[in-house]
Amino acid sequence: MKDAQAEDVCPICMDEIHSSVECVNGHAFCHACLERVYRASAPRLSCPICRVDMDTTIRNPVRAPEGGAVLTMRIGNTHVHEHRADSRNEHQWDAYVDVSVAVQDQSQDANDLPLVDEVIFNLHPTFTPRTVRLTPTTRPPLHAGARRFSVTRRGWGMFEIGIRVVLRTGVVPRTHTFRHMLSFDGDGSTASHAHAVIIPREVLEAAHEENVRRRRAYTYSRPTRRPLPSSSPPIPPSPPVGPPVPPA
Repeated sequence: MKDAQAEDVCPICMDEIHSSVECVNGHAFCHACLERVYRASAPRLSCPICRVDMDTTIRNPVRAPEGGAVLTMRIGNTHVHEHRADSRNEHQWDAYVDVSVAVQDQSQDANDLPLVDEVIFNLHPTFTPRTVRLTPTTRPPLHAGARRFSVTRRGWGMFEIGIRVVLRTGVVPRTHTFRHMLSFDGDGSTASHAHAVIIPREVLEAAHEENVRRRRAYTYSRPTRRPLPSSSPPIPPSPPVGPPVPPA
C-alpha cells in the first residue's frame, strides 16, 4: 500500500494508478476503481474527492487526438414496473446503447456523424425476433448529447443481453461486444458499461464529408410543393360575343 497523498496513487484502492481517469479538478483514479464506484451510483457519477459531476467522456481514460474525436458507448437499461390483474409482475424495459462523440472543438456537434454502422441486440430465445439490428437511419439523435439505439420489450425475468456495436470502417477496433445483465433495481435506470474509442482524424473527416453529401442529396431530392387544387367548381368560360347589331 502506498501513500494516498502521492500523485500516482489511486485514493480508492491505495495503489499505483492504472489507466488514469481525472475529474475536472485534477483528482485521478484507476479506471477500474471508478467503474466500480459508477456501478454503485448509476446513472450519475461524482468525483469521490470533490463530488463534482463526472460525465462518461471525462471518466474514460482516452482523450481526443489532434483533429480526431472520442466516441463513448454507454450501455444499460431502463424499466417500469407494471402490475397486472392476474397478479403477475411484469416490467417494460428498454435496453440501450447511448453513443456520444466528443471533439476538441467544443463548438462542433459531432453526434449526428455517421460513425456507427450497426447495433445488434441478442435477446433471450423466448423473444421474437431474438436478434434486433438497428442502423443510424432508424434512430435519430436522442438529444444534443447522444444518439440512442434501443429495443423495448415486456417480461418478468432478468437475463443477459448480448450487444454488438459495429463502427465506421477505419476505426480500430471496429467491432465492440458487450454483455449487459438486465436489471430491474434502482429508480428505473441501470448502466453496466461505458466504453470509449478513439476516432482518427481521417475517419472523422470522411464522416463529415459523407454527412454533407447526405444533406445535399436530401435537399435536392425533396419534391417541389405544388399548389393544392381549389375546392370550388371551375368557372365556365363566358359565351362568345357576336358582332354588334347595326342600328335600324
